[in-house]
Order: sequence, then C-alpha cells, then structure tokens
Amino acid sequence: MSSDNKKIFIAISTDTQWGDFCRAFNIPPRDEYKSNIQRYNQRDKLIPEIQKILISYNLNDIILRLNKFNISYGILNRPWDLLKNEHALMHMVNAEYNGTDFIMPYVPGTRNNKKI
Repeated sequence: MSSDNKKIFIAISTDTQWGDFCRAFNIPPRDEYKSNIQRYNQRDKLIPEIQKILISYNLNDIILRLNKFNISYGILNRPWDLLKNEHALMHMVNAEYNGTDFIMPYVPGTRNNKKI
C-alpha cells in the first residue's frame, strides 16, 4: 500500500528484477533474499518489509520507480475507482432503475453508451 492508500501488485520474477527493485527503492542487498527461491521461502518475512518501504511513497512515485527499471505492476482498484477511470468509463452505460439514474458496466448484448 502506498502513502496515499492505493494498493499495487508488484511482479518480481527474476533475480535481476529483484536487484532492480532494490535499486529503485534504495534497499541494501541482503544475502537471505539473493535468489528467487530464497525470497519465495521467506515471503512471510519479506512482504511486510516491502510494505514498510512502499508506504513511504505515494502511488505515482512507486510507479515512476518501477517504470524506470521496467518492473511489472498492477494497480488494484476498488469498484468505485472505476467511476473515475477513463478507460473503464468507455465501457459503462447509463442505466435507470426505479426512477434513479446511474452508470454501470456495459452488459454484453446491449449497445455501448446506450441507456438500458
């Protein structure tokens, strides 16, 4: 989780990526996390350590650092975050139920941007 309470999934699958991740966030190298299997076996200890580091950065800072080293990630959105996401909004439709208007995800079989 970031300092602005956003969740992000970071995918580090190689030892090289781990080294890049450590450089991106100024994490000193530690022998107990040197290999992927070591990191996997100690994930219960490692994940909270990474979380403590990431909480000091906002989401944009984290993304900039990950992009600099080409490290894969995914932003974990909550359902209501989709109402502010330009890409998700392209797949939303206006709907009406019991006299109340709202937007909802596009339903297969209806036309996009059509009021249902």
